[in-house]
Amino acid sequence: MAAGYKASGKEESKAYVQSWKTTFPDMLGQCNNRIESGNTMVEECSWTGTNTGEITAPDGSKIPPTGKTVNIKNCFIYEFENGKIKSMTNYLDMMGMMGQLGLAG
Repeated sequence: MAAGYKASGKEESKAYVQSWKTTFPDMLGQCNNRIESGNTMVEECSWTGTNTGEITAPDGSKIPPTGKTVNIKNCFIYEFENGKIKSMTNYLDMMGMMGQLGLAG
């Protein structure tokens, strides 16, 4: 099941990416496909990283690091306005990732 998160503007987008870097400091990604049309760009990506930072749950609580490595795929949808990021939406299989971390399923 894919979960989506939408960030509005440059600062929210940067904060969202930084939260992932805090949770998975060694995470490496690869863009497998990129499509651009007008003011929209879509990227399909693959990521691998080790959970050595706290995970912030939707309710704001903190889940301790598991030390486990995940391999995930996601899809980013970017919208631009006047050459600047207007929004970024990230769709990923959150339950699959949580299962790899031993936190679900």
